[in-house]
Amino acid sequence: RLGSASLPAMEDTIKSLGALWQIAHTPEHAGVFRTVLADTIGSAIQAVGPRMILNLLPVSPDVEVSEQTGRGWLLPLLRKHIRRTCLAHFATDIVPVADATMQKCLEVRSQGGGDILAKHLEARYVQLWSLLHGYCNRPIDAKTAFPQMVKPLADTLRDQPLLCELIAQSITTLITTAQYDLRDTERSVPSDASETLEAVSAFSRQLLPVLFTQFMTVTSGEGRSDSKAVALWEAVKAVASLAPSEVVNGMLKQVISKLLSCLSALTACSDLTAFDRLVKEKHSLCDLSLALATVSDSECAQLLLKVALPQLKESDAVTQKKSYRLLSTVCTVQPAVIQQSIENVVSAIVQSAAACSRASRTARLEAIGKILQVLEPAQIEPFYRQIILEVVMGTKEPGKEARVVAYDVLVDIATLMKTNFGDDGLRGVFHSLMAGLGAKDNHVISGTILALSRFLFTFHEGDFGKSVLESVLKTIVVLLGHPIKEVVHSSLQLLKIFIKAADRDTLRSNLGSIMSGMMSVPAAVKSRYQQHIRILIERLARKTSFDEVSEAMPENDRKLVSNIRKQFFRTKRQQKAAREHKNAHHEFEKEMFGEDDENTQEKSNTSEASTAKGASKYKFKKGGKNNSMAIKETDETIMDLLDSQAVARNIVVDSKRNKRKVEEGTDSEFVQSSDGRFVIPDEPEEEEEDSSKAHRKEKRNNVNEMVNDTETGMDDDDDLKRKKTGLRVKKQKNEGTSFDHPNLSALKKKSKKQPFEIKHTGMEYRPKSHTNAGGDVKKPGRPDPFAYVPLSRMQLNRRFKQKVAKSINSVIRLKGKRPNKK
Repeated sequence: RLGSASLPAMEDTIKSLGALWQIAHTPEHAGVFRTVLADTIGSAIQAVGPRMILNLLPVSPDVEVSEQTGRGWLLPLLRKHIRRTCLAHFATDIVPVADATMQKCLEVRSQGGGDILAKHLEARYVQLWSLLHGYCNRPIDAKTAFPQMVKPLADTLRDQPLLCELIAQSITTLITTAQYDLRDTERSVPSDASETLEAVSAFSRQLLPVLFTQFMTVTSGEGRSDSKAVALWEAVKAVASLAPSEVVNGMLKQVISKLLSCLSALTACSDLTAFDRLVKEKHSLCDLSLALATVSDSECAQLLLKVALPQLKESDAVTQKKSYRLLSTVCTVQPAVIQQSIENVVSAIVQSAAACSRASRTARLEAIGKILQVLEPAQIEPFYRQIILEVVMGTKEPGKEARVVAYDVLVDIATLMKTNFGDDGLRGVFHSLMAGLGAKDNHVISGTILALSRFLFTFHEGDFGKSVLESVLKTIVVLLGHPIKEVVHSSLQLLKIFIKAADRDTLRSNLGSIMSGMMSVPAAVKSRYQQHIRILIERLARKTSFDEVSEAMPENDRKLVSNIRKQFFRTKRQQKAAREHKNAHHEFEKEMFGEDDENTQEKSNTSEASTAKGASKYKFKKGGKNNSMAIKETDETIMDLLDSQAVARNIVVDSKRNKRKVEEGTDSEFVQSSDGRFVIPDEPEEEEEDSSKAHRKEKRNNVNEMVNDTETGMDDDDDLKRKKTGLRVKKQKNEGTSFDHPNLSALKKKSKKQPFEIKHTGMEYRPKSHTNAGGDVKKPGRPDPFAYVPLSRMQLNRRFKQKVAKSINSVIRLKGKRPNKK
C-alpha cells in the first residue's frame, strides 16, 4: 500500500530476501518456500520499482559467474512483475548493459572456440531486452522517455531479428494499455495515458516503415515465424491507429499498388518457385492492407474494394479469407463506400458462394453480417432471400465459430426485418425458413430445424410468437417420425425450445400431440435418443404435472412416465435428506465444538495455568503427516532464520510419538531400562531358517531381566551382557553408556541385508543435470568411474529374481528388452 514510500524501511528486508534466494534453491528447501519467496520479491518489485531493486540487488553482467552469485535469477522476476514504472530507466541503464553484452558475444564468436559462452551471452542479451515489455506497461514518463527509445527500438528491429517479437509486443502493449485506460470510464484514468498516445503518435512516421520492412521479411522469407508475424502485424495496426491520416493513407496506397503489381505478375508467372514467392508476398501485402484499412479514407477504401471483390472467387483459401476480412473492415470503416457500390458487392457475394472454401466460411458469414448493417430497408429482403440458405447451412458447420456467426447473422436478419417492417417482416423470415423443410437433402432439413430453434428462442414473445407456436408444433410432430437420426435429433432440440417458449395453457392443450410425437420416433433411432426423451418428459411434467403427462401418454408407454416420476421424487427426497443431514451436523458441531463464554474462560484459565507452571520446551504441530516434528523454543537463544543449518539445529523429533504403544498380546519395539536408556539387540548377519519366534521372545525376556539391575552394575558388566545377550553397548563421553539408535524398527531395516540393493551403481560419476554433457565425470581424489554388482548366495533365491534383475539393470543399462524378461 505504501508503494515506493516503503523503501527506507524495507532496504534491509529486500537485501535479506536476496540472500534467502540462494538458500531457497538448495534441494531441501525446494517447493512452496521458493514459490512464496518469488512472490514476495515480486511484490517488492511492484512496490518500489526496478531501479531501487537493482540498486539493492545488482545483477552481475558477467555470465560466467554462477546464477546464484551473480543474481541472474532476478531477471525473470523483473520481467514478470515490472509495471507502472519509469521507461527512462530502461533506456539509460538496461540498454547500455544489453549492448555491451551483445558486443562481447560477437567478440567471443569472432575468436572461435567459445560457442557455449556466446550462447550464454546471447541468452542474457535476450533476457535484458525482455524487460521492455514490463517497462511499457503503463509507464509514468512516456512523454519524455519514449523519444529517447525510438532510435534504439528502430535500430534493434533492423539489426536483431531475434528481438523483433519482443519489441513488437512491447510497442503494442504501450499503445493498447493507454487506449484501454482512456476507454474505461469505470476506473480512474491515469493522467499520463493521453500523453503516452501523443508521444507514440509523434514518432509513428519513424516506426511504421521499420515495422513494415520487418513484417515483409518475416512473412516472405523461408523461415517464416507465425508468432513473429502476428506480433509485428499487431504492432503495425496499433501504431497506424495513432499515426496521422495522411501518413497511413499514403502508405496504404503504396501497399495497394504493390499488391496490384503482384497480382498481375502472378497471372503471367510460369515458374513454380517464383509463383510460390509471389503468393507469399501477396498474402503479406493483404495483411498489411488489413492492418491499415482500419484508418483508411474513402479513396483508399474504394481501392481496397476493387482489390478484394475479384479475389473472392480465388481458389486459394488464404486469399479468400483475407479478402472477406478486407471487405468486412471496409464495411465497418467506410459504410458509404459500400452503399455506393452495393450492387457490385451483392453480386460478388452471391456469385462467390460456390467457390467459398470451408476455411473461409466464418470470414464470409461475418462479411455478410456487416453488409446487412449497411443496406437500406428496401434492400434487406432481396439480399437475405439470396443468402438465407447459406446462413441456414452455416448452423451445421463443424467449426463452433462458424456456427455462432451463422446464428448471429440469422438473428440480425430477423431483427432488421422486425425493426423496419414489424411482425410482417418477422413472418416473412419465418416462412422463408419453413420453406427449407421441403428440401430433399436431410442435411438441409436438419439445418433448417436448428435455424427455426434459434428463431423461436429469440422471438417467441409477443403476439407473433404465440401465432407461430402451433404451426411449429405440428412441424415437430411430423419430423419426429423421420427415419434419419440427424433430423430426429434436431427435432428434439426444437421441441426443447418449444417447451421453454410455450406457456402452461398451450402445453396442456397440446400434450396429447406432443407425447404421441415423441413416442412415434422410429425404434432404430429411439434407443439412441431415449435419454433425450426422458429429459423432455420431465420438463413437461415440471411445467404441468406428472398426472397430466401420464394421461396424455399412450397407454402402452405409461410405465415410462411412472418410472420417470419415481426417479424424480426419489432424487428430490435424497437431496432434501442430504440438506437436512448437513444442517443437523452443522448444528451438532456448533453445539459441541462451538466456543461460548464458558469455554473461552476455561481456555484462558488453562493457558494461564500452563504458562505459570512453565511451558513445554518443544511445541509439536498437531495433525498432518509430520506430527512428530517440533521446533525448539528457548529463552536463551534466538533462532536465526538466515542460517543454512537452522533446520538441523532447531527441529527435533518427538520420540514418544514415534514409539509404538505396548498393548496386550503385542511386544514393544523398545527395551528401556529404569534410567531411560534403550537396549537394542544385534540382528544376525544372515537370516537363519531355523530361528523361531519363541527363541526371540525368550531372548527379550532375558534382556528385560538384565536391564532391571542397578545403574552401577550396568557399567561394570558390559562385557558380560555382550556375551550373554549379544547387545551392542556404546560408551559416550561424560554420559555413561547409551545405545546406537533410539528406533529399533529403523535399525532393523538398516541392518537387514538386501541382496538386490546395489551401492556402487556409478551414479556419483554422472554429470550435473543442468548440463547437456554425456558420459562419466572424473573426480579428483577418487578412482576412475566404475560400477559393479556384489554377488551373494542369497541372490539365488527365486523370490528376489525380479528385484535382482532390476538392480543389475541400474548398473548395466540395456537398450531394448531385457534378456531375462519373458
